[in-house]
Amino acid sequence: MYLPISSNTHLLARLDAQINVSKPTKKRLWASIVGAKVVAQGRALPPRPEADACRKRLHQMAKDVRSGDTTNIEAQAAAAYWPVVFSCCSGIQQPFRRRAGDRSAAPPNNLLDYGYSALRAALARAIVGAGLLPALGIQHRGRSNPFCLADDLMEPLRPLVDRRVRWLAERHTLELDQAAKAELLGVLTEEVGTENARGPLLVSVSRYVASFVRVLVGEEVRLEIPSSMPETGL
Repeated sequence: MYLPISSNTHLLARLDAQINVSKPTKKRLWASIVGAKVVAQGRALPPRPEADACRKRLHQMAKDVRSGDTTNIEAQAAAAYWPVVFSCCSGIQQPFRRRAGDRSAAPPNNLLDYGYSALRAALARAIVGAGLLPALGIQHRGRSNPFCLADDLMEPLRPLVDRRVRWLAERHTLELDQAAKAELLGVLTEEVGTENARGPLLVSVSRYVASFVRVLVGEEVRLEIPSSMPETGL
């Protein structure tokens, strides 16, 4: 009852476009998303010489993403990225292993899960507000997952949370207390940019989804994906 479904006047037309989107368009969209995610992962690495080799490798991987990510660059990039992104944090068990949704997993998995949940919720609201079904994704699928499209679109934004979690970990904050939650929710007000605009992530998410809609209906070819600004010393 609280979802903004009735606020969109193009609901049926957009649902039709989403349901009938072609496979080539889906593959092109997914390649754009993966490429942007890998670039963002490179930016999220600590600004230290020991991370430079991984940064360069990720930059090259982003260039190698093919339509539909048939060579699974996303997984290759993750394997290179996760052991390095928190390597400068003395309180984190090394090499760090990402274990999503596992409450027994070592920190900062707890902080990552919380930050990603905030991103997912923001995207789900924007998706519904744009007249789309959040359950109908382009790559993620799941019989019990009502937010597959949100999971698709949030991939390039995850490194924004990773960078903020690294900032907390460098200050020895690994417990998910109220202060840590407030810091992680701050990712939604962080300034990001696209080719045409800059502004808070929460605003840019709506622009991002609007760009996705324009690709679905054939008005545009390229997807405008928000990206992080240079290191700001959160």
